[in-house]
Amino acid sequence: MSSLSDANFRYMGFCGVDDSVSPQFLHLLSAAYPWIEWGMLFRSDLEGQPRYPTWEWTLSMAKPNTNGTMKLNLAGHLCANRCQEVLNGDFTFVDTLSMIGIQRIQINATAANAVSVDETRFPEYVENMLKCAHSYPNMEWILQYNDETKKIWDPLLESLSDTSPRNIVLLFDASCGTGIRMTEFPSPYLYKYITSSGYAGGIGPNCIDEILQCVITTTTNNKPTITTIAEKDIAESSGTVTTDTIDKSSSVDVSIPAAVTASSAHRGVWIDMESSLRTLIVTDKTTGTTRDVFAVDKCFDCISAGLRYGLQSKVQL
Repeated sequence: MSSLSDANFRYMGFCGVDDSVSPQFLHLLSAAYPWIEWGMLFRSDLEGQPRYPTWEWTLSMAKPNTNGTMKLNLAGHLCANRCQEVLNGDFTFVDTLSMIGIQRIQINATAANAVSVDETRFPEYVENMLKCAHSYPNMEWILQYNDETKKIWDPLLESLSDTSPRNIVLLFDASCGTGIRMTEFPSPYLYKYITSSGYAGGIGPNCIDEILQCVITTTTNNKPTITTIAEKDIAESSGTVTTDTIDKSSSVDVSIPAAVTASSAHRGVWIDMESSLRTLIVTDKTTGTTRDVFAVDKCFDCISAGLRYGLQSKVQL
């Protein structure tokens, strides 16, 4: 049976970390499971609210990267004004994130993330995104790709060439950031100059096994056997894996074709989740008042699944 290592799995992304959880606790988890990526959502109007950390908390979370004590995988997910700034060519906040050790930036250009786009400015958005990727070559730029955003990003993808930056990657999220369960897994090798791809949409503890099986299937089934990744119009003929592809009657021992050697240019895949990692804590039984918090126990359920599918731990329990 193929494993996540055969799929060249990079990260298991847990997004929405905030002030409700200790940064030091998350540091310990990263030390044990170095393939975890913590995603922080940024938009000024909601800073300090559930899912949106305060800047003080963000600095504490990023401290191991800034002082060099350990390497954390950290992603900044830009929403609302923070995403709008990049589209408009303002990289001031990006510069700040780069200085505290954020390695990846996700551009959430959807209405669900309070981003307003002007169709007449799509070429400008593309130009600014490419300029940003060139200006910050040590950061990876994640484009949330779906029916809503493809109108912006398809022209960018078509414009990429041998001289284009190699730090632009895609997150396939058909839910447009709403957390609706994903059912299709496009091949990560659809685009010649996209060297890494991720999957999001309704992923969580209740479906993590099935999701990881689909990730393994789509990556190992579609790996190119030549040194150049196929162009989009060629690769699309290989098809898309759906959740129906997986035999739901089996758990770990699902039949998956053996992997073939892929281009060394492709750096692998990841998954990302957010909505499923929340829980409501009752703070006042009399009034029924609740508090929305980040649920680390739900992360552990997904971590355990990752271990079952071949990911490694730095600690022996």
